[in-house]
Amino acid sequence: MKHVLWKIILSLFLFFSFTTSYLLLATNTIAQVPKPYVKCNQSRNPEFQSTRPYQKSPCNKKITETALFCGNRLILSDEIIKPYDTGPDCKRVGGNKYKCSYKERKVKELAIDLSNAEFPIMGNSELVMNSQQIKGYIDELDDPAKVNEYVSWYLSGVPYKPEYDGLDVSNIEDVDQLINYSGPINKLLPWEILASKRIETINRVRKDRHNQIAVCAQESILGLFGNTNPRECYPGGKKKARKDVYRPSRWNGNLSFWNSAINTLVNAFTLILPNVPKEIIRNSIGNHWNEKTPPLSWDDEFRDNSKLYQKAYNEWRGKSCILVPVVDFLICIDNPLVLNKWSNLFPYIPLSSTEDRKGEVFVSSGSAGSNDSDVIITDVEVDAESAKLWFAHTEESAELASILQSTFVPQGNPSTGVGSYISEYDKDCYLLNVRSNPGDDLFPGEILGTVEYTVQYKCTFDQRTKKSCKKDIGISLGVKTKTPKADELWERLVAGPSGIFKRIFPKVGEGSAILGILDIPAATNVTYTGAKAVNPAGREGEDAELFFPHIGGIHEYFLKGIQTALRPKGYGEPILSGDPTQFLVD
Repeated sequence: MKHVLWKIILSLFLFFSFTTSYLLLATNTIAQVPKPYVKCNQSRNPEFQSTRPYQKSPCNKKITETALFCGNRLILSDEIIKPYDTGPDCKRVGGNKYKCSYKERKVKELAIDLSNAEFPIMGNSELVMNSQQIKGYIDELDDPAKVNEYVSWYLSGVPYKPEYDGLDVSNIEDVDQLINYSGPINKLLPWEILASKRIETINRVRKDRHNQIAVCAQESILGLFGNTNPRECYPGGKKKARKDVYRPSRWNGNLSFWNSAINTLVNAFTLILPNVPKEIIRNSIGNHWNEKTPPLSWDDEFRDNSKLYQKAYNEWRGKSCILVPVVDFLICIDNPLVLNKWSNLFPYIPLSSTEDRKGEVFVSSGSAGSNDSDVIITDVEVDAESAKLWFAHTEESAELASILQSTFVPQGNPSTGVGSYISEYDKDCYLLNVRSNPGDDLFPGEILGTVEYTVQYKCTFDQRTKKSCKKDIGISLGVKTKTPKADELWERLVAGPSGIFKRIFPKVGEGSAILGILDIPAATNVTYTGAKAVNPAGREGEDAELFFPHIGGIHEYFLKGIQTALRPKGYGEPILSGDPTQFLVD
């Protein structure tokens, strides 16, 4: 009986342990730990998420185009324990007590991990569907949160991501997503301009960006007839993407064997029928468009004949066309031998890079002290390696912002530069006004090195007890971050003369709705561990933080400010403004 009872108890224990573990996994975001570095000319399956497919694996491994900013000072604790010693530098101070003087050079080893560091506001690939989520996962960020809180989602739009099923125009929710959450680039730019940007992406793969998964699709019968329908890439549970994966490199090569055959025949006809002008044969029957990427109307062969461009475009869409001579009439029919999947899936190719950029956090200064008046510290030297940080969405957002600027910046004019009426941040890094939200993991490394200092101290010993003397030392390290693309993003999105925010608010200063633009940083909480590190006090009531320049201002003015301006009066949030006399003026 006892054995049966113990079996029941053990079974219940295992059941509840399993259930609890499952619930914890189901309700918390799964932290993705990057695998070894993926070279630019390599691919991996599964990738993490389409807006950040290869974490911690940038094609550009250098730390460039960075902006400096401060962080909370890092406080380390050290101690000196001096055994009982009444040597020549000791003096009797009464009874059995001696006061002794000492001087020594101390070396403190550093090995400090900065865990929990995230990069807010620019994007989020962890609270949405990705390859690491459980089966049946529902995004923790809904569509309004994506576009209102994150620059990457706002600019690239919510539709056409490989983590989700293809859009169904008969579904009102999909239609709503397409209309309201496509982002300004997809709404404002002509289709052909967007097509040219996607062709640029195809040409860049394996050079300065990875050949990431663009879309997964359900093949039609034998892959020859009917449409090829986009489908979600990841079934959940950390499994690989489905087999029917399309990467940008697959858009290289010939569109179909049929078009290849027709073009070969047409070239033969031009030789067989020398008296018929070659242009008539090639334009009316032949020269079928035979590339998987679409034709562009500004290509030389189409500049003087829009009908030829229409013919090529329809052929790219899976039709076969004849341009009737003399009357210049175009006839096209669907051709089941010409696959239309390349045109159907083409919108899933990203418009910009999705690479991480490399930054760092490093020790910029060091000092040491003690609350004990008998301790004097001099000659503090810090020799420490920086901790690498991996920033998602900065390269992507800078490229997307440049595309959006092309809708209004005159050709030949600069799209970046220093603006006017911009505040300066506090030089002492006493920051009360910051912005933050859940972001992508920065995968911080360790700050490694040494701190050396000379310490002079006095100890009082009791000859009767012969107890050791202990002195506590505090080492304060100034920490700074290097954030890639921060200055460029600030100029393109907000503060530059051609900034997107300035397009909505062209006048900033006295007499305008915005008196001055506040240069607000973003912040992330960090936990210092190792080397007896202590979490210093950050902003009042906050934990230790790292700061990133300008990113909070991008949230305030580009995301929130533009939304407020575009909504009816009384809707949206007030936009921060300040006294123009306190701001930098050109």
